[in-house]
Amino acid sequence: MILDRVFPLPRSAHRSSPENPSTNLADPDSWLIDYMNGGPTASGTRVNAQTATRVVALRRCVQILSWTLASLPCPLYRRLSDDDRERATDHPKYNIVQNRPNKNHTRFMCFSIIEANRNIYGDGFAFVDYAANNRILSVNPLKSGNMTVEMIAGELVYTYKTAEQNVRIPRDVVLHFPGLNFDGVRSQSPVDACRDAIGLAMATEEFASRYFSNGHRWGGVLSHPGELKADGMQNLRESLAKVGKGIANAHNPLILEEGMTWAPTANKPEEAQSREHKEDTVREIGRLFSIPPHMLGVEHSEPRSNVEQESLEFVIYTMGPIATLWEQELNRKLLSESEQKEYYFEFLFDGLLRGDAKTRAEVQSLKVNNGLMTRNEARRMENLNRKDGADELTVQAALIPIDMLGRQPQNAPQAKPQSQPGKEEKASDLSFLRPTFRAAFQRLAEKEQNAIDAARKKAEKKGEDYYIWVKKFYGDHVAAVRMVLTPLVETVGQLRAWPPEKITATVEMWSSRYVFGAVEDAKWTEAEKVRERADAALMEIGNGT
Repeated sequence: MILDRVFPLPRSAHRSSPENPSTNLADPDSWLIDYMNGGPTASGTRVNAQTATRVVALRRCVQILSWTLASLPCPLYRRLSDDDRERATDHPKYNIVQNRPNKNHTRFMCFSIIEANRNIYGDGFAFVDYAANNRILSVNPLKSGNMTVEMIAGELVYTYKTAEQNVRIPRDVVLHFPGLNFDGVRSQSPVDACRDAIGLAMATEEFASRYFSNGHRWGGVLSHPGELKADGMQNLRESLAKVGKGIANAHNPLILEEGMTWAPTANKPEEAQSREHKEDTVREIGRLFSIPPHMLGVEHSEPRSNVEQESLEFVIYTMGPIATLWEQELNRKLLSESEQKEYYFEFLFDGLLRGDAKTRAEVQSLKVNNGLMTRNEARRMENLNRKDGADELTVQAALIPIDMLGRQPQNAPQAKPQSQPGKEEKASDLSFLRPTFRAAFQRLAEKEQNAIDAARKKAEKKGEDYYIWVKKFYGDHVAAVRMVLTPLVETVGQLRAWPPEKITATVEMWSSRYVFGAVEDAKWTEAEKVRERADAALMEIGNGT
């Protein structure tokens, strides 16, 4: 292994070795807990990193997080003047991170291994191998369970256990991606921290397996009027196991002799609410990793708009912080201080936020027709080849180059002075945006109406308070409203030459106004009302009010 030949270290230097007197057995490291087949739980099962991944929900959570991160592009960018940027494809580190980190792994496999280890052990690690000229040769994932991290003399010290020996690695060549951390040294393993919740899921699986292995029944007291000797009791046990154990013998009749009686004592699965309990454990494990229930296959009665909102929150609140964690470590360890002034790595979330085909087409049409995006840029987003003559910014009026706006052809008659326009006249030049505003407001209204219909049925069936639901729904719905309004306000802001802070403030103000209006107006989602609101929003936003 690369580490063995670069940084050999005597085995006795491994501070977590049981031979080392400083090893604290009262608070053992994860390797010792794993060696003892995991720590005990309240449910009676023992949980460690290996047994935890047998829990389907936990394995799926780790898979979602690691595969999602590994699938996101992470190009190296070069800063240009005027806040512009370009992909630094000519930089050697671009290919290392974006395409081929080492000779044994694809970029997807390398990133997913590191992130999977982080989610099981609390920290993810990788070793950066440098050539003599300080050029990066490869980035190699490490197994987190074999890594020991210590703070010695104010510096982090990394010791890795290989098959042959222990290796001390300089901190500058270790990529360290921590999880929830309380001391700045080693993160707490989710498996260790939430062992009881995972153990409960394992116990639920074991209960179901044993129930089926016993033929869906048994569990009771067999009474004999006389006294059985040891041989007789053993023969009786073997006979019962032969007759009733296994799926094939699920409904064999139990024949009792010599006046014996049978009294069942086991609860029925429906009495134990095993299905509901199993779903609860899946949700609990999902909470541990911030994964919404619908991504784990949990049945739900929520309207589609709520599912879309949960998916958006997963991107923003789950994957967003993870990507930031990775970006900062890649920039800190792979780029020198001088390079960091010019270059940076960044994960791209465009693929996760693409939306449906109709929404993408409307947004791209809006940006192309208003000079915010070229037609070739829009084609690239849809994985279409570029077309000649489609690299200039254009506007809807006549699809002319944007730098021709405001110019008059030679010999064109001069426009006559006009009186000061009123509010409606001032916004009239944005009338071409009216269909786009109406379509956006209509999509929001349809989502709201579907959610409202489902909530009313649920309230009638279960007797829940519908009005409490309305307030909670629209409190959560503001994020979806903000997402729809942002490209609309950005377009108006670009045409009006607004500063970025005014665009942001306008989006926030109108998102709040939309939600407050929806809660107060019972006819909010009616078609005529939707058109009126869309037209009014266009006029007032265009006027800067």
